[in-house]
Amino acid sequence: MPTKPCLNCGTYLTGNFCSYCGQKDLPAKETIRALIGQFMGGILNYDSALVKTMARLFGAPGKLSTDYLKGQRARYIHPVRLYLFISALFFISLKYIFDPLEKSQQPKPEIEQTASTTSEEKELPLEINWGDSDQKVSSYAEFLAQQDSLPAAKKASDLEHAVVAQFFRVNEAYPNDADMSAVLLDQAVQMIPQLLFVLLPLLALVNRIVFFRRKKFWYMDHAVFVLHLATSLFITLWVISWVDYGELAHGWVGWSWISNSLTLLWLVFYLISFTRFYELSWKRSLALWVWVGIGHSILLAIGFGTVLVLSFLWI
Repeated sequence: MPTKPCLNCGTYLTGNFCSYCGQKDLPAKETIRALIGQFMGGILNYDSALVKTMARLFGAPGKLSTDYLKGQRARYIHPVRLYLFISALFFISLKYIFDPLEKSQQPKPEIEQTASTTSEEKELPLEINWGDSDQKVSSYAEFLAQQDSLPAAKKASDLEHAVVAQFFRVNEAYPNDADMSAVLLDQAVQMIPQLLFVLLPLLALVNRIVFFRRKKFWYMDHAVFVLHLATSLFITLWVISWVDYGELAHGWVGWSWISNSLTLLWLVFYLISFTRFYELSWKRSLALWVWVGIGHSILLAIGFGTVLVLSFLWI
């Protein structure tokens, strides 16, 4: 016999959870004790799932993705949620922990050196190749005057105007090359999460193309593997960042050896994961791993190059 309706959807309950919407049977007005208990329970359950997921990810390379495709998902964190959590942790740590720590360890330049450096001017003028001969201008105003003297067919386009204007603006705003490089790098790092949001589906597409004969693997199967791989990379980079700070702070050469070893270990982890997930022999796996790596490298090079160009235009 039905006892009482679910407070969320109105379906009569037959147990502690609604059979229609899944909401737990709880009183409408909760006590502070119950609220705190649910909050702590949610944290502990997430922590437990995170520990199990991390143990499976690194303890059995490639098996976490295989388990997900087999439907064994309740005990682990969803690949997308896991990637978002780990990548957010890495970039937040990079901005608010690692960068400040690195700057705190850098020696402060002497006042005389600073004044000398900031007073140095960049190499001007900029070479402009429109027209019958190479011409040089030292300001955007001179560039516009030069353009007025050229025939319409040889004038710069709107995009070229924007690039030249940005070049002179950046040169004026950051007279020191090191300052401009630091600002450019900071802007590029801020754009990497958006870049990866676009690149990850394309990286999975590369895997799909390489394994186009393996009908067993759908596109989303490759996407799950790429997400888990990217997650493992961010965790490794997070650890390496701490190691690099240790080297900067203490100057022990062993820190560099540890950092290089972690990078090599991740590559080995990647190869083992690749071999197990795609169920390949070691010989065939190594060949396909190289092809996939070439495809990924091309995409990453194009992506990061685009980010640098956009960073220059937006700083």
